[in-house]
Formats: sequence, structure tokens, C-alpha cells
Amino acid sequence: KGMLTKLSLVLALAHEPELLILDEPTTGLDVVTREEFLGPVLRMVCERECTVLFSSHSIEDVERLADHVGLLTNGQLQLSSSVFSLLSNAKRIRAVLHDGCLPETSPTGTIWQQVDRREWLMTVLDFTDETVSRLKETNRVDHVELADVNLSELFKDFVKGQKVRS
Repeated sequence: KGMLTKLSLVLALAHEPELLILDEPTTGLDVVTREEFLGPVLRMVCERECTVLFSSHSIEDVERLADHVGLLTNGQLQLSSSVFSLLSNAKRIRAVLHDGCLPETSPTGTIWQQVDRREWLMTVLDFTDETVSRLKETNRVDHVELADVNLSELFKDFVKGQKVRS
């Protein structure tokens, strides 16, 4: 399978396309073969300024290759953004609710949330400096912590949030 995948890539690149579409190209490849496959794709993109449309369930591969990502669920494009913008503007928030209180208003851009007793976890897109102050103004919270999220966590939270909203 690995040799056939590499051969297919060589044939696809031979005519120096402006657009290369790869559908799950690393599925079934072992770690070494996957690295051997991804290296030439990265070199080609850098050298030829070729656009690669790369669909994959492997977020690790997407993080390595993509400048821009889109998330499809149920055949619909749910999210489209540059990786840099997406990751720099998304945060995981952990808020400790005041004893006996429930969340009243989620921050704008919340894609997933979960309440477990006093702990309120949420993932927020388009996080700004005002997000925490608005969270505190509209909810009774005793403590707030922030953490960055990686692409894998972000996509998982988005999908989990979609299931709850459906």
C-alpha cells in the first residue's frame, strides 16, 4: 500500500499541477511510510506554490500540512479559517461556579461546554480580552482559568458541540 501511495503521488506531481486534491492519502500507512509520503508533499507546496486540497481524519497530518482548514460535518462546511487565526483566537475556559449556581450565559463563540458540579468547561472561538470579563459579569463564578487548545481538541470539541446542538 505504501509503495502504491508514493507512486500515485509521483504521478500526480509529474505534470506540476496548480491544484492537487488528496483524499485520505495517508490512511493505512505506517508511521515511517506516512512521513516519507508527507515530505514530498510539503516540498512541492513550498517549491511550486501549488494548492493542495487535503482531506483527512488524521488531525496530526492536517496540523503538519495545512495553512487553512475547514471542518465538514454532515456534508456541510461548519468552519473555515487559517490555522494560525483559529488557534490563536480559540481558548479552553475552566470556570468554577459559585456554590449552588448554574451557568446563565455562555460566552459568544462557545462551541462546546460541559458542567460537572461547580466546574464549567467550555471551548470558545474568537476569544478576546473581554470574554472573561463578560463571563464574570453574566455568571456567578469564583475562579476562571484559560488554556490554549490544539487543532485536534478544537475539532473534537466542535463536533461534540454540534451533537449537543442537534
